[in-house]
Amino acid sequence: MKNGHNLMVEARKALALHPKCGAKCKQRDGFCINPAMKNGRCYIHGGKSTGPKPKHGQSSNAAKEKRKQARQVIKSISQSETEFSN
Repeated sequence: MKNGHNLMVEARKALALHPKCGAKCKQRDGFCINPAMKNGRCYIHGGKSTGPKPKHGQSSNAAKEKRKQARQVIKSISQSETEFSN
């Protein structure tokens, strides 16, 4: 048990020496105390990027194209049903 306790003490000491995030906290006065990454912020306040954001209109253009294709498929199905029922 003592060995595990010593490991935790060593880990806490190493963490105390690590640079902190420093982002301002909303819930309490002071700053974030999470360990900082290479960019100087913690994983919450400046973590990994989720990728580039689409330029204005690109996502809506892609959605419009998908809707257009769906309408064409529905139209062709309804036309084939009409021809089949006659």
